[in-house]
Amino acid sequence: MMQDNMAFFEEQGIYFPPAGRVWNGGHHNIAWELNGDEGFDPHLGTLADLERELGASRFPDAIVSSEDFEFWYDEPAKLQKIANMAARLDMKVDVILVIRPVRDYVESLFKELLKHGLEQSREEFVAQLLRDGHYEFRERTYRFDYPAMVQGFQSIFGRDNVWVVQYTTSRSLARRWR
Repeated sequence: MMQDNMAFFEEQGIYFPPAGRVWNGGHHNIAWELNGDEGFDPHLGTLADLERELGASRFPDAIVSSEDFEFWYDEPAKLQKIANMAARLDMKVDVILVIRPVRDYVESLFKELLKHGLEQSREEFVAQLLRDGHYEFRERTYRFDYPAMVQGFQSIFGRDNVWVVQYTTSRSLARRWR
């Protein structure tokens, strides 16, 4: 969506930097770099490249987006790297967390992991998730504790700088999580 609407965002003074973006337009390579993910490719742009681009930008605001940032909420050192970068650039960070109903997220995750080699049945997948409270797959741990996620981001960026958008297939509602 961001990539398809770059001209609109630029007209609003919002920069969507190229550093770290991958084939689908998200800044996943930045997340993969900090996550130590095997998919990280330094040729697609690093956190240092992103900082240089943001520092040279003529735009007052920027959006950096990746679903893989979700893994950082219980890893304050990774969030602090983003906060430190923003401080060096004299930029304010507003975090927008898009969450979906857990049932929808579980179903979506199951289908996505099947594409990446998951061999469990839906029933086994859900049973393991319910038993453990999270799901580990390869180098990632998927958690479904939204209050903890919000609190993790708030601990670094501040309560007033974290927004939650509740996503459903029919509508989305943005509000502060209190």
